[in-house]
Amino acid sequence: MTCGPLVSILCISMNHEKYIEKSFLSVVNQTYCSIEILYLDNCSSDASFRIANEIFRNSGLSYQGFVRQTGFGISENVNFLVKKAKGKYITILSADDWWDNSNLKEKIAFYEKHQQYGLLHGAGNICYYNTGKIVLEEVMSSKSGWLLKQVIRRNFVNTIGVIIKKEVLDDVGLFDEKSNLEDWDMWIRIAEKYPIGFFAKPLVYYGKQPTNISANKAYMAKGYNYIFEKYGHYKEIQAAKNYYTMVDIYEAASLYPNLKNLKQLLAHFRFSLFHAKQIAKLLLGLFGIHLKKPMTGKK
Repeated sequence: MTCGPLVSILCISMNHEKYIEKSFLSVVNQTYCSIEILYLDNCSSDASFRIANEIFRNSGLSYQGFVRQTGFGISENVNFLVKKAKGKYITILSADDWWDNSNLKEKIAFYEKHQQYGLLHGAGNICYYNTGKIVLEEVMSSKSGWLLKQVIRRNFVNTIGVIIKKEVLDDVGLFDEKSNLEDWDMWIRIAEKYPIGFFAKPLVYYGKQPTNISANKAYMAKGYNYIFEKYGHYKEIQAAKNYYTMVDIYEAASLYPNLKNLKQLLAHFRFSLFHAKQIAKLLLGLFGIHLKKPMTGKK
């Protein structure tokens, strides 16, 4: 088992009893031993805390557990744990996602050799809980370096398994508790001051299900608008508006193939194979022909 600088693992659950054992066993089974576990249950009405608390207490690892009596937002919960973290590095895990056992060992070894990065993210997998199917997640950007313009245009950082140096959070501040897209906001603030690193090996798993917060369109729209206003002084924010408008149109066209959505697609059409496929899919849908493989934009 590999040891090195301390890593603070921030684990958060909210009614995740169906998934929590797989998720948190992936924490205690890491082949990297220098870790502390900080776990917060956000007012679950199920057995989430009991299951997680038993797993962590029996692990023999450094562990602190906390329970909210009323529900708090994601940023507030993460910030609560960040303030208690003692590690050189911080990483966050939701109770419906999980890691490969070598996730920390491989990424920390890489990060220790590339200390210039403010954060390190990497490739990952998607697990569709309704079918059990696991697929490689689309990599939006495999670049490393000074990427402020790119991260403003599109939130390409894979949040699952991202690792941040504690000193970087001390520098840029905690997660914005007013933002519904607290991850994107943080990546922008880090990218303003530090280069971003990418790790190519997929060692993390995103559990995709209908209850994911990204499926709440009103919640996400509020988050996008907050980012657009907060960072409106960057010219690249217009590209972000255009991109996420297209994602919404594509998703609507995929779910509801009708003439109204066809007009929307044509009004925002850009010459590319991807855009052409979207129109083809919608036209086929109008005639009751549905493609098996979805072609909507990334979550």
